[in-house]
Amino acid sequence: LDYYATQIFIARSSDWPVKNYALWRTIHEGDSDYADGKWRWMLFDSDSQALKASLVNDDTLNYVIDYDKMFASLWANETFRNDFKDRILDIADNNFSKAKVDKMFESLEIEMTPRMSKSWARFYGKDNNKLEYFQGKLDSYHEFLINRKSVIEGWFE
Repeated sequence: LDYYATQIFIARSSDWPVKNYALWRTIHEGDSDYADGKWRWMLFDSDSQALKASLVNDDTLNYVIDYDKMFASLWANETFRNDFKDRILDIADNNFSKAKVDKMFESLEIEMTPRMSKSWARFYGKDNNKLEYFQGKLDSYHEFLINRKSVIEGWFE
């Protein structure tokens, strides 16, 4: 539920869920919570076709239902649908609340802007507009995250 809810929340599409997915597991069992040998989904490559302000209204739920036979099969079950709805809205309320998103982006901007400027000066020269590009990306991701919940709520009305 968490994996699919997160991917759908961030509007992941195009090369997912048909391909570009990964699973992981520990080989040896141990004392940690994840050292049990169970397979787990791995979230990665989420910046290629996700999190953009232009995708905020994308209906990735129906996209996944159409392109992922396993998820479509699960979706046929009412209990699963209710659990999924609860989980994706919980993720929206807790992981991607406006307060958390605002704080995270403020921190990212403060921490990464000097580093990005230094890197671009090194590789592209002092006079470049990469800082504007970086800020534009941050703004797009931020806009997506603070507006996505209302779109998702509309799916369940």
